[in-house]
Amino acid sequence: MFLLFHTAVAAILPSNACTAKPANQISRQANSDAPETCGGALGISFFTGSWQQALSTAAKLQRPVFVLLGNYSVTEYRQLELTVFNHEETELFFNSHFFNCKFNPAGTDGAMLKSKYHLMQLPVCLFFSPTGELLLQENSPIDKEKLLNAGKKALDIFRQKPDNAHMMPVSNQQLSKEFTREYIQLLEYHIKYKNGFRSPDFLYEYAYLLKKFNEPVQTVVNQYLSGINITDFSLPRNVLFIYDFADDIQSTAFSLLVSNRFYYSAILDKQKTEQRIIEALKSAVFNAAVNNNNAQFNAVLSVLKKCRLADEQKTELSLRALFFEKTNNWPDYSGLIIGQYRNGENINPDLLDDAAWKFAIHVNNEPKLEKALQWTELNMKQQPYNFKYRETYAALLYRLNEPKKAMKEAERAKEIARKKGDYYLNTLNLIDIIQKKLPLTEDIRN
Repeated sequence: MFLLFHTAVAAILPSNACTAKPANQISRQANSDAPETCGGALGISFFTGSWQQALSTAAKLQRPVFVLLGNYSVTEYRQLELTVFNHEETELFFNSHFFNCKFNPAGTDGAMLKSKYHLMQLPVCLFFSPTGELLLQENSPIDKEKLLNAGKKALDIFRQKPDNAHMMPVSNQQLSKEFTREYIQLLEYHIKYKNGFRSPDFLYEYAYLLKKFNEPVQTVVNQYLSGINITDFSLPRNVLFIYDFADDIQSTAFSLLVSNRFYYSAILDKQKTEQRIIEALKSAVFNAAVNNNNAQFNAVLSVLKKCRLADEQKTELSLRALFFEKTNNWPDYSGLIIGQYRNGENINPDLLDDAAWKFAIHVNNEPKLEKALQWTELNMKQQPYNFKYRETYAALLYRLNEPKKAMKEAERAKEIARKKGDYYLNTLNLIDIIQKKLPLTEDIRN
């Protein structure tokens, strides 16, 4: 069975994945717009997860956070990477004392930081405590000495903070020690990798360390898979390794999982295997949406066709809905959902409610809002004491220019929630908006 692996890889990868290259050269399109550099092993080691994940990890490590906010397409940003971040002195200082991360201002977290701190000149270097308190800001232009001085100053400010600024409860101290040990091990592995270590056992361990700290990992994964004997793919640890790292549709691991999905379905579980494939496809769609790239999205759909999933049509609809939603293409999103849900019969009530709420917030077409109202009426008929469904109903009525009815239903939703002891702050927010005749916004339901 596993002799099929290498011949099947090229058939699965999309045309823009450089399939003619050896497996260890397959490119990885990450959340950042910067190219991958050997799994993050050169220069300052940057974390690539979300802002909240960065703060959580920094708290466990009891380190301040260094943030680079900028766009790789800007020349000054690239110059920073080439001349400042890859310098041995800055690498040693920042990897030893800070939890480092970078964000694109076009992404969700990057846009949040840019807006919150009114950042006009990019790239910019920011220093935070693990609680998210801004310690220091260093604007462009930035050279090595300027960055090191800023880092030392921010470190001094951090060390003068009270212990609660580190956000480390006593119960987490053991976890912190373990986390710190593993992070130090990761930094050691960065150096070994930079110095040419490529043994299978080393790459195997390095890949899991990179994954644990949300650093770019696919180059290392591809090198590991291309360096082991094809007969060893069926070993239990390699079966699990391929499954664990099949989260990027342009990776070797994903291609191996897809081309041998029947084997994995027998060894692991069919539903679990297909869910892993779908998660990778959704991640790729999310990246395409962030880039607002229709060609990238169509490439994902091409990969879906090659996966031959049991419910391909349902998966394709969910991927299209995700892309339309994340690109704020609400006319196509609403048309797709209406075509899929029709009268709402035999559809999970929570799915109906989620769609109806999005209609209430984003859709400006009256017939479509009326359709969402029908779905919500169906939900309330089935579950009359679900205050969330009635809250959605009130929002739709408000959008359909029936504020009195909307207020009545919102008050009823509040009363139902109050009697059941449910949390109904969102309902109060909706009532306030109706009273003040304000537009509905996405953050009502937080």
